[in-house]
Amino acid sequence: MSGGASIIAIDWGTTRFRAWLVGGDGAILDRVETAAGILSVAGGNFGSSFDQTVGPWLQRHGGLPVVASGMIGSRQGWR
Repeated sequence: MSGGASIIAIDWGTTRFRAWLVGGDGAILDRVETAAGILSVAGGNFGSSFDQTVGPWLQRHGGLPVVASGMIGSRQGWR
């Protein structure tokens, strides 16, 4: 497998947002962490928050698959 970017992994919790840009060889190529947990996203505008945080990776590396875990899948999360 190539070492180029192959997936974005997200842990979007109640109080923190963490994301990793992962290469085809499993290496972490970049990471981001913010205080934009699900409870702090104004109006539940998760799409905008997502675009602002990982959008630069998607623009740079094309349409990568994204796996999101954590509280983003909860009743209070993104629907």
